[in-house]
This record gives sequence, structure tokens and C-alpha cells, in this order.
Amino acid sequence: LAPRWPEAPMLTQQLQAIEDLLRRQLLGRELPFSWTHGDYWPGNILVCPVDGSLSGIVDWDRASAHQLPLVDVLHFLAYTRKMQHRTELGEEVVAYLLPAAFDAQERSLIDETVEQLGLPKSADFLHAVVLLYWLQFAATNLSRYPSFQHDEYWMRKNVLLVLKRGLS
Repeated sequence: LAPRWPEAPMLTQQLQAIEDLLRRQLLGRELPFSWTHGDYWPGNILVCPVDGSLSGIVDWDRASAHQLPLVDVLHFLAYTRKMQHRTELGEEVVAYLLPAAFDAQERSLIDETVEQLGLPKSADFLHAVVLLYWLQFAATNLSRYPSFQHDEYWMRKNVLLVLKRGLS
């Protein structure tokens, strides 16, 4: 799709830079892949009204195998923040996930997940996984909802913004 976007040469160059970053940070590493939910957010979590315990997780239509489980955690955090601030997910990727602007509880969740999965604890690795998450989000939505390809607002807030500011 990039050749049709405004500023296509610059955005194509940014996509190439993201690919290079992902190759440097992910290629050749042993990573713990598993099934992931693909749309993990508070609306898909069932809680027992009596004691507040988790009673189920629903809406598995975006689940897929051979994924990095940290991606579900990132989606949960970004989507929750998107709902709270009434923003687009791409805006939260740029303002929240990429700068790792987590509060203490969120940081603890990320650190615990990274530790349990045996992932590298570097900021560069987390940055790469955030961009991988964003690429999966953008690709899924652009293929699932072809009208998004022509929706200037959605493209500007969820794709172009991340491409322009995701590597800075």
C-alpha cells in the first residue's frame, strides 16, 4: 500500500528502517512463541461479579499460533489507554508504548512478562516488539477492513503517524 500513500518515498524508507530494526533485534534469537488472543482488552475478559476473579476470556476470532505472547500484553495496555483517552491505537503506540511511558504497575507487568518468557531486557528489544505489535495491528486491520485503506483519518492516526515518529 505504501506507494499510494502521501510522502510515499519517505514512508517506504521508514518501513525499511523498521524491517532492519526487527531483523537486528529478532532474527536469530530463540523466542517463546505460542497461541495469542490477538484482541486482548478489558471487554474480552470475563470477571466473576462475586469475588472479582477471572472467569473467562472471550472473542478468540483473532487468535493465532506462533506469536510472541508479549504482544497480547502490549495490546491490552495500549487498547485500555486508547479507551481511556479516546484516541486511536497508533497515537498510543507513539505516545505511550514506544517511549515506554508505563506507570509502576504497568512496568511491573511488562518486566514480569519479559522475565517469564526469558526475553531480552533491553529497551531496544522492547522497542522492536512494540513495532512488531503495531505492524500486526495495522496489517490485520487494513486487510480485514479494506475501507481503512482509504480512510484518511484512520490512516493518519494509525499508520502514517507511527511511520513518521516510530523510529525517532
